Amino acid sequence: MTNLGIYIDDPLTTLFSTFNGIINESTNQRLKAGSPEEGIIHRRKTLPGTNQLQVALVDNNTGDIVELENFRFALTEVGLAAATPGAPLNLGTTIESGVDGAVEFWMQYTDTSGTVAEFLNAVTLTILDVEDAPA
Repeated sequence: MTNLGIYIDDPLTTLFSTFNGIINESTNQRLKAGSPEEGIIHRRKTLPGTNQLQVALVDNNTGDIVELENFRFALTEVGLAAATPGAPLNLGTTIESGVDGAVEFWMQYTDTSGTVAEFLNAVTLTILDVEDAPA
């Protein structure tokens, strides 16, 4: 189990927990990948220090239809326009724990369904294949 999480605030106190779309609009959200605990390096389990840590959406197979292509990720808000819809985002080969080591990134959700979107159970935002090591 890793201490690396996705947070909605700079001091890394509030974990990201749900998607709330706006009907027929796009929503951009600033997030941080990190851990408030000091003394840890987060890296990929597979080829640690070589393979990129990636943030991605995982379909939880609840039967709710959530088009992963409606989501974009980028390291900057401006970068969202050129991001590949539905693709994971590379965060670097390691992330150091502590508030200063957190990696900022942006997520955009575009809702074209005509209904209010709330996807707490349908998809999960996660960092893939991560392990912790002492700094």
